[in-house]
Amino acid sequence: MKAPLAALLLSLSLLAPAPPASALDGAAVGACLFKKCAAPLAKCVTNPNCLANVVCINTCVGKPDEGGCQIKCGDVFENDVVTDFNKCALSDKNCVPQRPDDGSYPVPAAASFLSKFDPSFFSGRLYITAGQNKLFDVFPCQVHFFESTSPTSFLGKLKWSITEPDGEFFSRDAVQAFKQDKEQPAHFLNHDNE
Repeated sequence: MKAPLAALLLSLSLLAPAPPASALDGAAVGACLFKKCAAPLAKCVTNPNCLANVVCINTCVGKPDEGGCQIKCGDVFENDVVTDFNKCALSDKNCVPQRPDDGSYPVPAAASFLSKFDPSFFSGRLYITAGQNKLFDVFPCQVHFFESTSPTSFLGKLKWSITEPDGEFFSRDAVQAFKQDKEQPAHFLNHDNE
């Protein structure tokens, strides 16, 4: 089974534009995927959405907004197979190295943080009508439903729409858990969400 997968991946890599010199070591990523994520990789290359996501991500290489392009690919082609493959490749086995922090979003000065913040603000339905980041918080029909799970934590049931290349829409949703930072009460952590 490895030979057909390797041939398929090689053919996909030939479709992608030549990466810049600073790009990831594709051979190392591929070797890691075969060794550590063989089952999710096999499911991915036999799933049309996951395969389309991989092809889409490869078209992002070298673009000025490479990360944003990759996120948009994930929005359009997301499904359970993509989620499992990405979880293995990115989170669990670190086959794809994460970019180092380039300082684009520095932590604000301590004086700018609120000293008190009541998490019950996040209770019920909140509509998102504008945002600071077009990749994460400016979507059509975006609404979040929040439910308190303790005095310092809550669940967010997030719903939004994605615009497909043909102009049609489809819905997305996620459930994420948030916990208040003990050091900065207006800062909420949402680690370990898929």
